[in-house]
Parts: sequence; C-alpha cells; structure tokens
Amino acid sequence: MATTFIPLYLLKQGLRASLLPAINLAQISEFTLVLMQLGVQDKHIAPSTASSASFAFVILAVVSTLAMARSEAVTRGAIAGLKRLGLRDLDHPAEQDQAGGTHHGNRIMLLGFYRTASSLLAEFERQNIPIADQIAVVDFNPGVYQALKDRGIKVIYGDIGHTDVLKHAGVAEAEIVISSIPDALLVGTTNERLVRAVRSMNAKAKIIATADVIGNVQLLHNAGVDHVIMSRLAEANALLDAINAAEEGLLQDRRAELDAQLQGRKEVLP
Repeated sequence: MATTFIPLYLLKQGLRASLLPAINLAQISEFTLVLMQLGVQDKHIAPSTASSASFAFVILAVVSTLAMARSEAVTRGAIAGLKRLGLRDLDHPAEQDQAGGTHHGNRIMLLGFYRTASSLLAEFERQNIPIADQIAVVDFNPGVYQALKDRGIKVIYGDIGHTDVLKHAGVAEAEIVISSIPDALLVGTTNERLVRAVRSMNAKAKIIATADVIGNVQLLHNAGVDHVIMSRLAEANALLDAINAAEEGLLQDRRAELDAQLQGRKEVLP
C-alpha cells in the first residue's frame, strides 16, 4: 500500500487520488505464494519468512476485500486522520490561494467537473464570453484541478458530497449552481442530495441539476431544483435532426457544422 500511496502523494495527486489506488491494490496475489514456495525449495527464503508471508496474504485477502467494498468511506476516514497527522491535501489554504484566492462572490458555481462541464467552459470561450471572474468549480480530480488552475479558472479542491466543502466553496453566495454530472457517475452523493444541500444554504440561487432517469425529475423538483437537464432528450432530438437531415440529403451540412464547432476547441476533458 505504501509503495502506491507515497509516490502518488509526492506527485501532488492529493490524498484521495493517492489513497484509492493504494486501497484497491492492497491485496497480495496468490501467485506470491507460489513464488515463496519455490524460494523455500531453492533455499533462497527461510521457511519462517514464507509462513509470515502466507499469514499476511490471508489477513490482506480478508481486510482489503472489505476495504475495497467500502473504499469511499475508508478513504474519507483516512483523509481526516492523515490531515490530523499533518499531511497536506490539495485543499490546504496555501494550495487554494494559488487556485484563485477567495472562493466567495462567484456568480456561477459548477459542482463536479466532467465532460459536460468541460464542453460548457469551451462553449463560453468559443463565444468569447468572459468567465474567469464569474465561474468557480468544486471537484476532487487532481488532473482537473491543475488544468483549471492553469486556465485561470477558480477551482476548489473537495468532495461535493460534503456539506462543509460546499460551505467553504461559497455556495451560499452563488447566483447559479450547476450539477452536470449524472447520478451514475457521482461518488458518495446524488443530484437530489446536492440540490437539497445547496437549497438549505442558499434560498435564492437558481439551481440546475441533471437527471438520467425520468423518475428522478420529480424528486429533483421536490428537492428545490429550478431546472433539470436530461441529456437523453437532447441526444434524442439530435438524432431526430440527423435522421431528418439524412432523408433530405443534408448530412454533409450537419457534419460541416460539427467540424466548425470542434475547430480549435480546447477542452479540459477532451
């Protein structure tokens, strides 16, 4: 576990991105037992050492299996303990100051950052809409964190499933709060929980959330959302438009339109 966590942490990947792979790779392969036995036969390894390795294999086989099944909860608990020991995460004040200073006073806040959010930022840039002083992002992906910092976008490193992170990010002062990641990809929370958490902190904000299941739309409305985005409907309309274009012999025109939109486009997540 140490051989995975330490290199990732030294590469400034953050505690979460360093812990999760370490937990998921904690098991010792059963092939190790075969190698140990061969080592004993060739007298390269003492029998007592092989016995200790076998015992470690049994313990890790049980403990790591349970840890992997609850890796998110284990990671959150471990992060809190490591911070108390003095290890710095990417949400350390010194790191956050470099990411754009204060987190309050942002008009638009993106909770989580994935492909839809990446395309939204690219669309702002394509249409020459100034966003650096208007948008802030909350996400715990270290790659996204660094890429947004490099572009001058305010970014707060943290788990959007934690209420304290949302408070620290300044959700209470935001005018528009967007959750563009579907529930299937969210970790440790849902769009409904996010909407309820944001609404409890900010009664005036316009909240936009995503639903990938039709039945969740009403749940989001009950939670206090102002508008729901359903990507499947937008994609269905795009397919219908493509079918109509095919029947009218205009598919090449649609292709040219797409090529024009992609020309020179620089997204955080390609």
